[in-house]
Amino acid sequence: TISEFTVEGAQTGFGSHGPVRSSTIKTTLFGIRHFLVAAGLDIPMDHPRDRMLMMGVGQRDRPRHPEIARDHRDLGEVRRSARPS
Repeated sequence: TISEFTVEGAQTGFGSHGPVRSSTIKTTLFGIRHFLVAAGLDIPMDHPRDRMLMMGVGQRDRPRHPEIARDHRDLGEVRRSARPS
């Protein structure tokens, strides 16, 4: 099911040695749907449960660049650590 696929990607990353981002999971799902529609089949991807699951997975995504601060306290830490010694 779509839910199992989403959880698998968020936990194990489809064999990529770690979790994948929610955008990767969404892109993969839409690619699968594209080929199924081309074959005359259709899978509903708008179920509220699936949308809520994707939102939850997206909230667990780590920032792409760890040096990007999330708030002003972190920004101060980044500035202090970036100063040459």
